[in-house]
Amino acid sequence: TTTTTTTTTSTTANEHESNLPISSGLVLELDADAMVATDGPSVLEWQDLSSSGNDLSVVVHNTAPTLVTKALNGHAAISFDGTNNALGRNGANKFATGAQDRSIWMVVKYNSAGWGGFSYGSTGCLQLFGLTVTAAKGNLFVDDYCTGVTTGSGYLGTGAGWIIQSVIVKNGVLTHYSDGQVISVRDASDLATTQEYIRLGAEHSLYTHVAMDVARVVAFNRALDESERFQLEKYLAGVYGLGSGVVTPLPRTTSSTTTTTTT
Repeated sequence: TTTTTTTTTSTTANEHESNLPISSGLVLELDADAMVATDGPSVLEWQDLSSSGNDLSVVVHNTAPTLVTKALNGHAAISFDGTNNALGRNGANKFATGAQDRSIWMVVKYNSAGWGGFSYGSTGCLQLFGLTVTAAKGNLFVDDYCTGVTTGSGYLGTGAGWIIQSVIVKNGVLTHYSDGQVISVRDASDLATTQEYIRLGAEHSLYTHVAMDVARVVAFNRALDESERFQLEKYLAGVYGLGSGVVTPLPRTTSSTTTTTTT
């Protein structure tokens, strides 16, 4: 007889500092300190702390990532091995669609390159949206699953240590940030994002995976204004010990900022 023990790590908001300073439009909050169902160190489910019900579980034909306690400033993180670890779900409840305004934050450490990170939507040109890194160099990247039209930031994510990566789409303009610094801007009026799937730890079609550690993912179905953006950046930086929220320059790679994806 085999006995499987499943443990859910669940703490109150005050205990794990999950009280976000902004809640309007919140459609996803994943916090590695809270509501993580495990079997030993293996993560079976990462539950959404928002009211949208976007809980993530192990994707079929993939394996469970690992919960690492005290990974960053005393806080936990979920570690993906870059081989076959992936979490996801069918449906991205209440997420922005088409070219609608949106905002996403991720506290992340990329340990490998490879077309993957956090994404939602469908595997069709402009139907996907997410915070990722590129396959060739591991540059920070906002993926839309389009061959030849996607623009990388030119800033290394892989090997850069823990960062706060974020993106805001407002009035058809996409602005990509790392630790509060603008690293790329492009027109986003052609986005056709769907709500089909959510993926974390792998490319959306699951062809490739990324070795990465994730402490927090936060998504809104609206564009945060500058005051709100600064407030959230400062909050996350303070919780995870990533500085005071003051923007500092990042090392830029010498590669071209135009990136061609293979889908």
